[in-house]
Amino acid sequence: MFQRNYGGIEQEMRMHNGWFMDITHEMGGMSECQRTEIYPNYLIFSSQDLNRTRRLKVKEDPQKGSLKMGGKVIFNYIFSGHICKVQKVIDGIANPEWEEIQVVNLMCD
Repeated sequence: MFQRNYGGIEQEMRMHNGWFMDITHEMGGMSECQRTEIYPNYLIFSSQDLNRTRRLKVKEDPQKGSLKMGGKVIFNYIFSGHICKVQKVIDGIANPEWEEIQVVNLMCD
């Protein structure tokens, strides 16, 4: 585990499946709100080590799902409020342990 700094915000990074990952809860955004009249709400999983970012729409609380990269599930997640629990999946087999990750909230205008 180590810290990265994003515009003065220290963000906790966690290692999963041999790479570092951070999770951001993004709320808002004027262009989408004007177009749809719905306040957008996304969960962003990103990894500089894998050079990948996935943006998933938050539809419920708590929200459960799986994140795929390269056609394979790399982890399952449960998002609730400010916490995201992550379960590693290696070669299609889910690890029985869930790890809690603090989520950074980002409000967009």
